[in-house]
Amino acid sequence: MLALSLGLAVVAQAGSLLVNLLVKGKTGEATQTLRMLAGLPLELLLNVFATALLTIVVSRAVLGRSATAGEAWRDARPRLLQLLGLTLLTVLLGPGVVLLGFTPLIGYTLAGQGSVAIAGLLTLVGLLTVPVAVWLWMRFSLAAPALMLEKQGVLTALSRSRRLVRGAWWRVFGINLLGHVLALVVAMVVVVPFQFLGLLLGFESLDAQGLPDTADQGVAMLLLLAVAGIIAGTFTTPFIAAVGVLVYIDQRIRREALDIELARAAGLPEQSGTGWGAQGDPAPARR
Repeated sequence: MLALSLGLAVVAQAGSLLVNLLVKGKTGEATQTLRMLAGLPLELLLNVFATALLTIVVSRAVLGRSATAGEAWRDARPRLLQLLGLTLLTVLLGPGVVLLGFTPLIGYTLAGQGSVAIAGLLTLVGLLTVPVAVWLWMRFSLAAPALMLEKQGVLTALSRSRRLVRGAWWRVFGINLLGHVLALVVAMVVVVPFQFLGLLLGFESLDAQGLPDTADQGVAMLLLLAVAGIIAGTFTTPFIAAVGVLVYIDQRIRREALDIELARAAGLPEQSGTGWGAQGDPAPARR
């Protein structure tokens, strides 16, 4: 997993570095926004590859089996286009709902109307769509593992995710939220020391608020941050992928007794009275 993530992180940071060098503060305050928008296609594509390959690796690890990069690629390749379509759908679904909610406010503002009360009401309507977007994101969060591991189509995978998350939304949300927070903390722990090192070496200046000036970073600082990004991505990418797959497997165990199928697939003998592959303790339990 680390080897696959390292390769993906190198490609991601190389693309990000190229974008940063091309933009490099030439657009003033819009520099950061342009960097993010320009890097989105590559980030989305790499996310699809990471999800596909690491899902195969984690699913085999659950059975106690290893998988090489070549084996993971052979298993994942037939589903890549479907996974790309599914990823685009789920990524755009949340922002689309929020944009739809704020459309009346945008139209009202463009019309030149000046009622503060109406603008505030329309803002509230738009904000109410944010929880809906989060709810939809989590409702379909298990669609990618379902597509990869069950060989399902896009719509069927979305339906599978909906059924698996039903009644366990808060558990799935809490685990995913905690996983992303931990990944963010790890990334910050890695990146922040590199940024301070760049400041100490004079690679980066401070803005008027005393914060690192990210609008116009030098080449040396961009290279230093790219190295930090590679290190952080190598560890956070497989972690996030593993969280998604393991939540999917956990929900199937809870709903569909998948543990019995996994035991059979792992070749564990059935032992009546002690469960699949359980090792009975011949000594009596002490109290």
